Amino acid sequence: MDLKGYSAVTLPNLVDSWYDPNPIRCLPPLAKLSISDSVLCLGRCFQLQDTSRPSAEFGPPSGRIWHFPGATPDTSTLPIPPPLCYDSAGTYSVELIVFNDFGSDTARATLRVVAPPTVNAGRDTSICLGDTLQLLGTGTGQLSWAFTNDLSCLNCPNPITVPRQSASYILTARNATGCIAHDTITVTVADSGSLRIEPVDSICVGESLTLRGVISAGSRLLG
Repeated sequence: MDLKGYSAVTLPNLVDSWYDPNPIRCLPPLAKLSISDSVLCLGRCFQLQDTSRPSAEFGPPSGRIWHFPGATPDTSTLPIPPPLCYDSAGTYSVELIVFNDFGSDTARATLRVVAPPTVNAGRDTSICLGDTLQLLGTGTGQLSWAFTNDLSCLNCPNPITVPRQSASYILTARNATGCIAHDTITVTVADSGSLRIEPVDSICVGESLTLRGVISAGSRLLG
């Protein structure tokens, strides 16, 4: 005992060291998300994922909630929500909120949905065998016709063709984003037909005669 009356008894140290493989970190999480693409064509869907991870400065999240204004459904609590699809072109926001017992954090991203280009291959038409036809394609973006041997050019809107049989021609428009649209024109090639006059016997001068013409099926006489 010292002069002040305190006992100096030393207790034995029975624990040399201690380690917890799963320490509890009293830290809020940090929200992070990944997106398959930030710009897509209308009709395609975005794929998102919660990539929030603990670190020396941030703790692990215990839960999350997604917000997708303009989409259906517009919320999710899954780490990888279902594919995100929109019904119309435009710019949309995405929000991910992660949380644990010590706080929350929010990550945001902007998605853009691009409308497809316009394209018109022209009205279906009919021509006679051997006739020349100029196609009148219109649209936005880069225009090209599907390969066929009887078009004068493929990367022009108005090629010339002389089809030997009925055919369909496909015009494709592609915009700067890579969105595409197609339209088709059908050209029907009609047989010009045939005409013959039935033979007749000889007649005398001054007599009248009725000629009988025979045309092929599907043809008609004009005049």
